[in-house]
Amino acid sequence: MTRAGHEHVEPQRKAEDPVLAQTTISHPPRTKEAILKIVRELEAHQLELEARNLELSRSKEEAEAALQKYADLYDFAPVGYLTLDRNGIIHEINISGAALLGNERSLILGRRFVQFVVPKDRHTVTSFIGTVFNGFLKLTSEATLLHKGQQARVVQLEAQATASGQECRLALIDITERKRIEIALRESEDRMYRLTEMAADAIIMLDHSGAVTFCNAAAERMFGSPRETINRCNFHESFIPEQFRATAKQGFDRFREHGVGPLIGSMTEVTALRKDGTEFPVELSISALSIKGVWHAIAIMRDATERKKTEKEVQDAREYAESIVETVRRPLVVLDADLKILSANQNFYNSFRVSPEETLGHEFPEIGNQQWNIPRLLALLEGLLRDNAVFNSYEVEHDFPGVGRKVILLNARRIFRKNSVAPNVLLAMEDITQRKLADERISEIMRQQQAILDNIPNIAWLKDREGRYVAVNDPFSRSLGMPREALVGKMDHDIYPPELAARYEEEFKAVLASNTRTYFEETVTNPEGKVQYLEKIQTPIFSDKGAVIGVIGIAHDITGRKEVEAKLRYESTHDVLTGLYNRAFFDEEMERFSRSRKFPVSIVMADLNGLKAVNDTLGHEAGDELIRTAARIILGAFRAEDIVARIGGDEFAVLLPVTEHAVAEHAVQRIRSTPEIAEGQIGIAFGIASAENKDQLAAAMKTSDERMYQDKAAQKKE
Repeated sequence: MTRAGHEHVEPQRKAEDPVLAQTTISHPPRTKEAILKIVRELEAHQLELEARNLELSRSKEEAEAALQKYADLYDFAPVGYLTLDRNGIIHEINISGAALLGNERSLILGRRFVQFVVPKDRHTVTSFIGTVFNGFLKLTSEATLLHKGQQARVVQLEAQATASGQECRLALIDITERKRIEIALRESEDRMYRLTEMAADAIIMLDHSGAVTFCNAAAERMFGSPRETINRCNFHESFIPEQFRATAKQGFDRFREHGVGPLIGSMTEVTALRKDGTEFPVELSISALSIKGVWHAIAIMRDATERKKTEKEVQDAREYAESIVETVRRPLVVLDADLKILSANQNFYNSFRVSPEETLGHEFPEIGNQQWNIPRLLALLEGLLRDNAVFNSYEVEHDFPGVGRKVILLNARRIFRKNSVAPNVLLAMEDITQRKLADERISEIMRQQQAILDNIPNIAWLKDREGRYVAVNDPFSRSLGMPREALVGKMDHDIYPPELAARYEEEFKAVLASNTRTYFEETVTNPEGKVQYLEKIQTPIFSDKGAVIGVIGIAHDITGRKEVEAKLRYESTHDVLTGLYNRAFFDEEMERFSRSRKFPVSIVMADLNGLKAVNDTLGHEAGDELIRTAARIILGAFRAEDIVARIGGDEFAVLLPVTEHAVAEHAVQRIRSTPEIAEGQIGIAFGIASAENKDQLAAAMKTSDERMYQDKAAQKKE
């Protein structure tokens, strides 16, 4: 190469290599030492570049590991997470979200979210998503998802637009179970409240001190005092007469200690005191109820002075209007192989009142004053890490320091991060404390309901809106010869013969259709073969939205009342001595005939001869026998539809509807030919007249009476 060429290349090499350039400028004549120095600098520069490459590689691996960790958290989170664009199209979704939508992720991505919502909620969800994109606040709503082949899932929607405003993050939280429990509680509370308020008997609940904690409207009426005054007052001081107060308190002290006493489980008549100071008899039934280890008393009282008039409709309940189920939050933590916390979500910090500083990097059993130092749980986690096991729905009940006693449902699985040899644990938690309390509350309400039913002396039952028996009392089960456990959940057609079941189902439908209390009467034959009359009172129960949620029924025996009514009705229309109709009934029939079309009407008047002489000589007993004989002879000559009455001491009258005068004369002739009259044992005078229309009826009555006296006078001459 020429010098000129060398001079052209040399500046270019110097520009490309700063070290060479500096060396050349500083030391134009290259010496051996200078060349060695340049070589050492180049080697150092190469080592520096290699170190930088190694650091970049390590940073890349850490970034990839972090990305994998949060991808696992996203995918395995128990809450569904989705990313939507402004058209509501799904671009991202995790495993839980795909499970809630009931499809594989590959079949979900690219579809509109509202396609997975039931039709009735689609407009609401579309409006909700539009509102989310109009601002940057986190918004909440609810919707029901379509789910083929399974029960529809109710979810809570939480959404917020991203900073770009082109996408939003949507969280789906399954609240189906919470909704079911809320509905069950609401219906139970509605049933219990209406049971109490519709009861005809007074119902009072006392705590262990004897103070009234609950009373119904019937108690207000019975004691003449508003419930605001009754509640919290001492029952014995306010409503037991002074002369019985000491004995009542002594018995209550024994009950308070042991839940037993002479009045428990039996119907007893006692004396009570109204607000105005008047004493009155009460039928009292007391049931013992243990609530959290403390004895309470439920008293059912019926005013004995109104016993024959009161409808026997008694139900008891206590009003419970507390919602005990809150939105379920799912705390989430990731543990390493040594059970140290690698990460946790905000719900974990909020639920267990710990901060990130005192959580991350700390051993799981030691955080929060060792609130997670639960031997059974730690053993499960260690077994999961060792055996690659999975546990789901593991229930832990623990008293967490600073938080309180909680019931937690745990789901855990082992996961691996990229470039990590040791496994990690993904631990999801669900606080089900409120659900447990709700189940206990429902159970408590059912026990109270059954306690009330068992203290009702009449047949009583409770049906749901489908006609299934929800609860029955002992009289009901005894009447069928079946234990009540075998009756609960049954329909009428499961218990009764087809015809009877069909009638009861029609009655049930009639009550639902009427939306009001309905009365039915029924005639049955008891096991002894005796006919009984029952009165059934069935009342629909409504929810706070006005929907029927069940029917209360009470049946009581009214046989005695029916027999008394029949006897009174007979005595009011019949003569005691002869059994014939009396004068009052005869006059009513005359009035009825005057408005009818049963003409012609014939009237026969009869008078017994010689009654006074028999009474004076043989006594009134003989005279009564003579009257009975005359009544028997007269009654035997007429038809069943004729009205034969004794209208005076020795006077009789007969109304013959649609009867000509000749027919009436023929009947009288049959009487005259009887042996008693023919042989002179008895004498009877008769008068007959007929009316062709209602205007002649009164005159016919008068004429027949006159003819009877004429016949009587003629018989005396003979």
